Amino acid sequence: MQRFILQENIRRFQARLGELKDAGDRRRVEEMLAAVERELALLDASEAGVLASTSRAEPDENAALDRALAITRFREEFSGATRIAALIDPAPGLAYVEVNPAYEQSLGVGRDDLVGRGLFQLFPDNPDDSAADGVYKVYMSLRQVAETARPHDMPVQRYDVAGDDGVFVQRYWRITNAPILNDQGRLVLILNTAEETIGTESWGDAVQPST
Repeated sequence: MQRFILQENIRRFQARLGELKDAGDRRRVEEMLAAVERELALLDASEAGVLASTSRAEPDENAALDRALAITRFREEFSGATRIAALIDPAPGLAYVEVNPAYEQSLGVGRDDLVGRGLFQLFPDNPDDSAADGVYKVYMSLRQVAETARPHDMPVQRYDVAGDDGVFVQRYWRITNAPILNDQGRLVLILNTAEETIGTESWGDAVQPST
């Protein structure tokens, strides 16, 4: 029921935006839309991860081995890389499975405080930015990757990060999400890599997963 209500509100706000001419009214509706999209993304991430509509999520007896091999390859390739990288579990919660040292340094969070905890639990949207859409846009990218089994390069995305003092700092990223599949084509993990940049390229139309 909650998901249905959120989806209906998104449709209503999107339709309303198409009718509005006044910049102030558009801004207010855009903020309401961002809030509802964020709530839906958090709900789906918690309850389904990114596996709700893909058969690639079906478990098999070699799942643990597939994950172990993927983690080993990740460490070999990214431990010394300057590009920040993480492995994300596509299951409900979207927990971190592994990160490289560059990720720890860039985000200011140690590996032990990341692995096993949810992506959006650790990195929520900036509560002081009513139009923040980082959670929603990243979630939609992860969903697209799970559904298509193909990498997705996000346009430059603003995604603020809290410092040690808890104050959010405005930051921009070029993010790529890519599937890690086993020999049977099932989704094992998602590789998340990013480069910090400066810019305000817009996302454009949000990626819409199939239903």
